[in-house]
Amino acid sequence: MATFCYLVGDRATRTCALIDPAFETDRILEKADESSYRVTHIINTHAHADHTAGNGAIKADTGVHKVVYFAFGYEVINNATDRELVLQRVLDWILPPVTAVGGIPSAAARLDQNIPNPFNPSTKISFQVGQTQMVSLKVFDIAGQLERVLSEGVHRASDYEVTWDGCDQEAVRFLRGHISIDWKTRKDH
Repeated sequence: MATFCYLVGDRATRTCALIDPAFETDRILEKADESSYRVTHIINTHAHADHTAGNGAIKADTGVHKVVYFAFGYEVINNATDRELVLQRVLDWILPPVTAVGGIPSAAARLDQNIPNPFNPSTKISFQVGQTQMVSLKVFDIAGQLERVLSEGVHRASDYEVTWDGCDQEAVRFLRGHISIDWKTRKDH
């Protein structure tokens, strides 16, 4: 019987989780070995046998003891961003943490000074995210009115850079004096 198992791994630690290891467990473990990954966890998207039948064999062969069951069919999450976020949070919980990305701790996030400052006609704003999380980067005028959303949404662990052209949301040149940059990550929400 065919299996639709997924291997999701961490390149830094060479560890991985198997998603729905139902059948052909020897073949699944061979693929992990060929890719130089060590299986450390199992994730079952729901409890039907076509998703869980291989759990016992995988455990016997690898010693894996941590299994995640969803109380619903993972496939019913109809928004790709939500599916990715749910899976990333599960992986963040079960896989060993990355100690640093781009020189910052895995749980940290950092906003750097814009360059050049002062600027004309544009400036670059760099930030780093240590783990997958929601990020919001917005420009406000001195009165606290939102002028421009520079970046908003789920960001994976990485270094980022956005260029602000000095315009507001309607592409009108922003010439009102001082500005404020609002920076929020998942911990702030």
